[in-house]
Amino acid sequence: MDLEDTSTLGHFDWMIEIDTIGDPNELDTERRAPREGAQIVAEEGDSYARFLVRLDEMEVSLGIVKQCRDRLLKTKGPIAIDNAKIVAPPKETIALSMEALIHHFKIMTEGFRVPPGDVYQAVEGPRGELGFYIVSDGGNRPYRVRTRPPSMYNLQAIKGIAPGNLIADLVVMIGSLDPVFGEVDR
Repeated sequence: MDLEDTSTLGHFDWMIEIDTIGDPNELDTERRAPREGAQIVAEEGDSYARFLVRLDEMEVSLGIVKQCRDRLLKTKGPIAIDNAKIVAPPKETIALSMEALIHHFKIMTEGFRVPPGDVYQAVEGPRGELGFYIVSDGGNRPYRVRTRPPSMYNLQAIKGIAPGNLIADLVVMIGSLDPVFGEVDR
């Protein structure tokens, strides 16, 4: 599949790294918001290449977990934000302070108010770009939430990679796309 076909199907991240011929440009979440670690790209677009990329991504993910652990060990003091309007008080203070108990109850039952507007935020998940579009009307609950599940878009690649192959190979192709069918059933 070429880059145009891949972007038409809505592919991001690891599907582009494997299934495209050409420069992935700005379609990769990691390139839009880079993190420490190696960029993994396969030249082949077959099921085995997808498998190898998944193994390499697991190795990079372990490196990221180790970086996070090291940074947490170096951090002195609390990690949570010190804003009592959006963070529940520590459990130790709830048992000792009526004000902390009331504050905890209000945060857990009412939440907090978000300014009106909308936002789309994406993260690179194990299957590709997982995105959320959230609209707020200024209340304590979202007005609208939409999810962009990666499996739904990844499974559409079957149209591009299956022609010319045997039906028996279709099982491996679907498995290499690693779909979550709960995401696909929309």
